[in-house]
Amino acid sequence: MVASDVSDRYQRSIVKTWKQTCHACFESAKDAKEFFLAKIKIEWTLLTLFWPSILFGIFFQWVHKVGTNVAYFLHQPREVLPDLGFSVIPPLTQQQQIFSEYLFFSFVTFIAVFAVSTLFINYERPKYLIIMAWRFVTVLSLAQCLRVITFLSTSLPGPNYHCRPGSKEYHPPTTLGEMLSRSDPFHGCGDLVFSSHTIFVLLFVLLYRKYGEGNFVKNFLVVLAVVFGCFVISARKHYTVDIVVAMYTVPLLWQVHCLYFPDFIPGGGVHIKKRPSVSESDIEKQPFITQSNTSEPHVAVNELIPAQPSYMLV
Repeated sequence: MVASDVSDRYQRSIVKTWKQTCHACFESAKDAKEFFLAKIKIEWTLLTLFWPSILFGIFFQWVHKVGTNVAYFLHQPREVLPDLGFSVIPPLTQQQQIFSEYLFFSFVTFIAVFAVSTLFINYERPKYLIIMAWRFVTVLSLAQCLRVITFLSTSLPGPNYHCRPGSKEYHPPTTLGEMLSRSDPFHGCGDLVFSSHTIFVLLFVLLYRKYGEGNFVKNFLVVLAVVFGCFVISARKHYTVDIVVAMYTVPLLWQVHCLYFPDFIPGGGVHIKKRPSVSESDIEKQPFITQSNTSEPHVAVNELIPAQPSYMLV
């Protein structure tokens, strides 16, 4: 009986997601074009507000890369530490390690498609690519900052095959130039606590759980994130502690960021609603920022969206 109730609940969730997706269907190509142009205008306005944070997040990827190279330089091949996950989860061979990367890039592809779709699909709840990118790169930079401080504080022996004593694939950077320029996220050593791949996967899941549609998909992504963590441990790319620390650090950072920096929702969103005509007085002038007590810039909706003769933005 319980299993049947769970199955019915997930079926209803799938149907709801499908209906929400069908909400994206427009009655004509003209509607789709008007929606796309209005969405681009809002995204451009958002970009003018958030570009410093997004640019800093992109720049911090280089800082993080330099930190991982320094950790590789400081690392010394030693015997692998005892680990509970290694005792429970059987190891993958070097040839089988690629399976964890397949799962990782599946997350990347899914989130990329979802983010870009917000420019073309008229979702029931309005979504904005720039807002999602801003929140993602900001929390990513915070997590990576903590990660760099952590793995540079204590250098642990790498459990991966190429980090072990006697490995012919152990090639740490030897010069300052290499530490500043080398980019190899798959063959580093010493940058362990906590897992960078797990940071990205958890942020993908948290981003979709906040902005995506359908409880079934949201819950399925959570399960996949746990499976991914097991794959990372099985591939001996990280110790179990690296995965566990990431599992509670990243969600905490995400929740704090959402609490102190709520989303900016321009006028409640962009939706197509057929009307005979629309004048400027028909557009409700709501504040661009949902929280009245915030200190962020205040922009009105009518400053963002031009009036259109054939549809209304609500």
